[in-house]
Amino acid sequence: MKALLILVPVLFVVSSVNAKTIKYPEEDPVFTITLPDDWATELNDAGSLHCEAGDDSTFNFLITTPSEAVRSESEMKAYLPKFARNFVLDARVGEIKETTTVKKLKLYAITVSMGEADKGGGETVLSLTAFAPKKGAYFIILAANKADLNKTHAKMMDEIINSITPTPDKAE
Repeated sequence: MKALLILVPVLFVVSSVNAKTIKYPEEDPVFTITLPDDWATELNDAGSLHCEAGDDSTFNFLITTPSEAVRSESEMKAYLPKFARNFVLDARVGEIKETTTVKKLKLYAITVSMGEADKGGGETVLSLTAFAPKKGAYFIILAANKADLNKTHAKMMDEIINSITPTPDKAE
């Protein structure tokens, strides 16, 4: 029993050493998100944050803002299916699933099948997860990856999404 008590703090230290916390947006940050240290990040010209796994897979996601004014929960729920259809015409968009992170941040998620990615690959899945770290300030995590990559990275993505923390002076 004593051995277990000693190992738990050690494991926590190792995982926090191998992580990097990013403030987003870069100017006037509204939240932070923690990624594994070996992940690559890059801001594109539109200010969206591209994040890519450091495990030599092609798993990646983008954090962006809605392309139209979205200031409320009902507006975001109406926007997400339209946003998904921008990527997959005639897509059968499922119901929006609402969940809450460990830090009590409300999430709105939609998953859409995009069909076969290529002859040797599996089905590509579009995942959209919206959240508002500050009242009226919505962001979307957009991921379009093969289903097997989503499955392989599901636990890591849960940890990343659960790391989202409103900046103290921005939280409401």
